[in-house]
Amino acid sequence: MYLTGSHPEKLEVEGTALMTAIDTALREAQLRDRVLICGIGGITPANCEAVLRAGADGVAVISGIAAVDNDVPRTVAAFREVFARLDTASKNRGDACL
Repeated sequence: MYLTGSHPEKLEVEGTALMTAIDTALREAQLRDRVLICGIGGITPANCEAVLRAGADGVAVISGIAAVDNDVPRTVAAFREVFARLDTASKNRGDACL
């Protein structure tokens, strides 16, 4: 979805527009309740909420946790805060791939 050091060959950023398009297509095909969508690629605590609000059920991260200030527990806590905040508004968005 975003630029990431895990895939330096990726030069184009789709951002949340891609997630919204996938969510919409699955709803139109009446498959949304059968398919979970996971945002992947450059996901950080700062952009995680936007990805989830665009339609993702969860996120998958590598460098978003491992490469941030060498403080993995603090970064994981930041992701958990995003999910907890959104979970109060929608039970569907509380399930993470984290």
